Amino acid sequence: FLVGAGAWRKGCPCDEDGSDKFCWELWEELASKDEGVDHMEFCDSHCHLDYLLLNEKHGIEWIRKKKMCYRWESGDCWFGEFCDFAHGPEDLTQRQPLETPDVEAFARRHLGPHLVAGGRPATRHEEQVAQPEEQAGATPQAVASECSCLITNCCDEDAIGDTQLMLECAERVLRGVVYVTFGCHPHNYRDYSDAYEQRLLDALAAAGSRAVGWGECGLDYHKNFWDVSVPAMRAQMLEVFSRQARIAVARNLPLVVHSRDAEEDTMSVLRECVPRDYPVHIHAFQGSEQMLVEILDTMPGAMVGISGQIAMTWSAHCEGLSRRIPLERLLLETDAPFLSGKPRAIPHIAACVARARGGCSAEEVLRAANANCRRFYRLPAAAARAPCGAELPA
Repeated sequence: FLVGAGAWRKGCPCDEDGSDKFCWELWEELASKDEGVDHMEFCDSHCHLDYLLLNEKHGIEWIRKKKMCYRWESGDCWFGEFCDFAHGPEDLTQRQPLETPDVEAFARRHLGPHLVAGGRPATRHEEQVAQPEEQAGATPQAVASECSCLITNCCDEDAIGDTQLMLECAERVLRGVVYVTFGCHPHNYRDYSDAYEQRLLDALAAAGSRAVGWGECGLDYHKNFWDVSVPAMRAQMLEVFSRQARIAVARNLPLVVHSRDAEEDTMSVLRECVPRDYPVHIHAFQGSEQMLVEILDTMPGAMVGISGQIAMTWSAHCEGLSRRIPLERLLLETDAPFLSGKPRAIPHIAACVARARGGCSAEEVLRAANANCRRFYRLPAAAARAPCGAELPA
């Protein structure tokens, strides 16, 4: 459920020795340096920042057993001890809330220029004499590319509190680059209720101008392969998606759509609930060329996201799709931590898209995707910043 095996990533040193170890930082740094885009600013149009921070704090195991297995409750779970969901209250893993130091640590390591305590940008001297405990176990981050825009998706009810904390830190700690969308992920369709919806709407209102879209929401018949065979459950999935699509339209918010193995139903809901020219982000697209052509031809306001999947060993289909997407309709996203390790993988994703397309450079792809992200999500133009490592006033 989280991409981790080194052999899944083309060009990763792990691929050479067949080992199974986590080396996102090394792979992304090596991959970006030879692409001519490691100096550029970038926008990550879709990630899950709360999951990234929790992974850095607890490792990846925290994500398992955080919800009850409804199939176990009905006596019909065949996964046994290997199930990712809890089999009884004693098996539940409680999500531990993020704290401000967790956000500060992430900003120091990944958003550059590095920050000192309190969120002030560090001077070159301060970076050189940083306390060892702040860097213990961390891969050196001598990467000049800089994140100028990051859209984090809050699509789990348990994530609302952590998302609100990150928004509180957005200006002081995260340099104003973080924006958010709210919604209910299709994996969580059974949890959706009037109360859940109201919590999302309240969080949306509290976020103010930092809230830039609704989602991700949609249909996933791959993960919910059993549920879709039960008519009542399939009807519930469709209703939850339709309800959220109508909320987005009613509030004039761009809609972020997750669709996997559910092309016909996804397009049916969009045709029924969303105006033809409405802004829709089909995120981490991995569907058929037929669906892609229909989106491009019949939904002029839609954008199509290409994720870190294009940098993996099974990327041939994704490469083919990237050749069919006009640059003005393209968004780049990591979907981190699920399809890339960190937001700074975006320059490498741009390079992979450029190689797949031919006839354009990684810089052209990255510049187009950055502009598309800001236009689609109605964000302000990128503010001028001092280069990473430059002396900045206290």
